[in-house]
Amino acid sequence: MARIKVGLKQVEAKARGETIKVASVTGDVGNVTAGLKPEERTYIKANPVDVEDWGTLTATFSDGTKATVECAATGRQPLSDLALACETIKVNYAGYWAVEEGRRVVL
Repeated sequence: MARIKVGLKQVEAKARGETIKVASVTGDVGNVTAGLKPEERTYIKANPVDVEDWGTLTATFSDGTKATVECAATGRQPLSDLALACETIKVNYAGYWAVEEGRRVVL
């Protein structure tokens, strides 16, 4: 999902003749299924150990906009290239780093 939002920001930047990058990232993860009662786990067949099963990532872009990473309503795939892939990997790992250190990571 980060790929979708970063990709949309690249399209916006190109249309505006600007460069827009991810400036900073915050994130949080958790293990929701660990707190479920057995009867609440009826449809969950896996029994993961020490694995996050929930997460959120908020990216702040260099143009000042913030975006929680959400599914694009149209389902249209963004235009992708190697630069987008690299930027997305940076954003995702910055999210893990932000969670681990409990702080905003500036890119």
